Amino acid sequence: MLGLAEAEALQQNWNDADAALEKLARSQPRLFARLVESAPAGPLREAWNDGTLKLPESMKSTPKGDFWKTWLSTSSLSPEMVTAIAHPDQTCAAPSPVAESTPGVWLSEACYRRLLRQIEQRPQSTSAERAKLVEAMFRLGDDLAAMQRARSNLQFDPQDVWAMYWLSRAHAELAGDCFVKLAHLDPQSPRVHQMLAERYLGWGQFPQAASEYQTAIQLAPSLPDLHLGLGDTYTRMLDWPHAVIEYQKTLELARGSLEARAELGHAYVKLGEWQLAVTELSQIPSDAPQAAAAKLDLANAEDQLGETRQAITDLLPFANADKNGDIHWRLAAFYRKLGDRQHANEAMQAFQELRAADLAVSHNEIQALEDEKASDPTAGRPAPN
Repeated sequence: MLGLAEAEALQQNWNDADAALEKLARSQPRLFARLVESAPAGPLREAWNDGTLKLPESMKSTPKGDFWKTWLSTSSLSPEMVTAIAHPDQTCAAPSPVAESTPGVWLSEACYRRLLRQIEQRPQSTSAERAKLVEAMFRLGDDLAAMQRARSNLQFDPQDVWAMYWLSRAHAELAGDCFVKLAHLDPQSPRVHQMLAERYLGWGQFPQAASEYQTAIQLAPSLPDLHLGLGDTYTRMLDWPHAVIEYQKTLELARGSLEARAELGHAYVKLGEWQLAVTELSQIPSDAPQAAAAKLDLANAEDQLGETRQAITDLLPFANADKNGDIHWRLAAFYRKLGDRQHANEAMQAFQELRAADLAVSHNEIQALEDEKASDPTAGRPAPN
């Protein structure tokens, strides 16, 4: 539902985007608030940052408009902004019996609360009801109760796969909570704040990650990996000027960091600072792990400076290692710019073949999973999250 809202917003179908968000906020208010703590999808953030995605005039200066502007800019949302999307459903609107009795079929949070009360009042319950009870506890955020009930279900039936599934999910949630609490026991440790930052970064909570990195740097300003981590966080936020500052600081402290140099060059490309990008990216050795991506950035910068032939020279050694067609696509554009139609067509054909092969692999993987599911007698059981 969140992905649908993002897709509609990317196409500037704001009414449909709002409708999808409202549906999610009404049905799953707790989960909705948690989901939007993380940044929106990358293409959506990029479109917002480069100005191709804009709010309509009718949404500006409205509570929903404030929500979208804040979320798309990866700033922290206030509780008022989250609740402005829609009021949560307080009553359960009679879900189907199948949804209430089938483990894994989602219900609204209001229906989970009602189902929880109903099952707990029954003197005896079926295996499906026991599984649904744990599911309701987990979906409503009571991870400790879900863990305890899942353990109880496993004692009753050691082969209960739903109990195994919810036990693992509850453990993961509780472990994350414990990690955050443990980290706050030593607030003067830069490495603790670094671990917290990495955790938030993994959750897509970029402002929180940046804040933890900043705290870590205040405690230990001479550690280059802290500046590199903050630079990577700004990169994820598409905040290129601040990313440049942190990558420069990393290189002041660790001149040999190829990762920082490659990322600095990439940031310069994003800022249109072509000569600065060339200066940094030309220092990346051809055998470095970052070489292919760095040479793509380097070629782009050289082309912008009118050095298209040099761009081709720098890219050609990596053409045989092109996995998804990006290098050949860029080569085709450079050859066309020089009027070399033969090499442009050859590069474009190679790009099309690589993309077709990549799509075929993805299709074959999906088809293999579908075939396995169709032939698996336990296909209705939960899959790992």
